[in-house]
Amino acid sequence: MKQDHREAVVLVDPIMTGEAFKDTCRSLGFAVVSIYSVSAEVLAEVAPAHRDKDDLSLYVHSPEDLPADFGWPVRAVVPATEPGVFLADTLADRLGLSGNDPARAKARRSKVEMRRLAAAGGLRIPAFRIVSGVAGLAAAADSIGYPVIVKPSTGAASRDVRLVADPAQLPSTVAGLSKLDLFGADVEQWLVERYVRGRELAVNMFSLDGEHRVIDIWEYRQPGTADYDQPYWDLVQISDTDPAFSGAVQFAEEVLDCFGVRFGPSHIEVKCADDGIHLIEIGSRLPGASIAEHWELNSSFKPYADTLSVLLGNPQETRASFTPDGRVEFDSMLAICCIRNDDRPGILGAIHGLPQAAEVPGVQVVHAPRRPGDFIPMTQDLNTVVAKFLISGSTEADVLKTLQAVRSTISVEIV
Repeated sequence: MKQDHREAVVLVDPIMTGEAFKDTCRSLGFAVVSIYSVSAEVLAEVAPAHRDKDDLSLYVHSPEDLPADFGWPVRAVVPATEPGVFLADTLADRLGLSGNDPARAKARRSKVEMRRLAAAGGLRIPAFRIVSGVAGLAAAADSIGYPVIVKPSTGAASRDVRLVADPAQLPSTVAGLSKLDLFGADVEQWLVERYVRGRELAVNMFSLDGEHRVIDIWEYRQPGTADYDQPYWDLVQISDTDPAFSGAVQFAEEVLDCFGVRFGPSHIEVKCADDGIHLIEIGSRLPGASIAEHWELNSSFKPYADTLSVLLGNPQETRASFTPDGRVEFDSMLAICCIRNDDRPGILGAIHGLPQAAEVPGVQVVHAPRRPGDFIPMTQDLNTVVAKFLISGSTEADVLKTLQAVRSTISVEIV
């Protein structure tokens, strides 16, 4: 039954980085129907006030649970964060709305299906094996050859992604793995793949009915040259003059075509190795790690409004955020400094130097939600980063100087 005269936008899992979609919908006069597919425990932990700004809140775990009537005519369906990709594309197809190929939706969510589709499509990927339980990890790793990366079939933010350098490390790795993914779902399969050495890039793209455009590319930079599994240290935007830029964009376009992405944002992680570019992951949604917030502050691209416009069937509004040659204009070079706890788990005594670091020239935003007295685990994924600094500067040299200044000011005390 129609509840009032408005039309609605359905947001699937509008939590964490996806919360801003609610304000965008409301500013345009749409009713906000939010579908939550993550577990109640995860919602209570990361988004206890998730129902705020909802006109209707629904809790759905599979397409079979989706209602036939939402109370308002639905104009668009938006995958607001990673777990909502499959449900959003399935629902959009059911309602005849703009969305990405539903037949390939599982491959845009499950890393197991992602590897299978990429292999069938001829994309370069690491050698991999799929196992249904942790008992099969050793045989899979032996068949590939060490070092390997172990990761759950679902999840995000590098949760439970582990580098295993040799057989001796495998038992402790297995002991530390979770049975649930980041969003509270059972981990039913694990992916074991060859560790690829090379520059790790995140290629952020935007598609307008199959026309792919690059927003920007970020490099995950580490404090040293050792192999790693936790990529969050310095995230630095690279320029289009970087030797890897054009090849990474071309590869990303091939990935999007292979995975049936025609509408909206995508976040494609690749490794640039000696034998070419390898697909690590594709996410057909906005990126995390506060990158979208950086865009709002420093570019012509408006991540939430532009995503909504193209899914509403108004691509001309989104095109206005790009230059005539299809690029996004930035007023600065961007970077993100992730402060990690690489020492030991414990109680946070203090983040020393936080006020001073916030005043370093080039620091725009500080995210430091943890307080003294909080338990702080070792940083093993994005959600266990202690603090993030959003940085901008006129040149890459400027942002690198600011990154160094922040790190020289901050220290984390664990008691």
